[in-house]
Amino acid sequence: MSGSFENHRQFRTFNVIDDVNHQTLSIDIAVSLSVDRVLPIIRQTSSISRLFI
Repeated sequence: MSGSFENHRQFRTFNVIDDVNHQTLSIDIAVSLSVDRVLPIIRQTSSISRLFI
């Protein structure tokens, strides 16, 4: 997902959602979401909620 502030600066969100029960497991909001930022979130979420990668 993405959006912008009133000053037109873009931001992005990285959402991890459980498809079975529709729970949000993690949300990360940043101006830039690189793989270096996303991979630790996936690893942390998978260790907590048994997410299958």
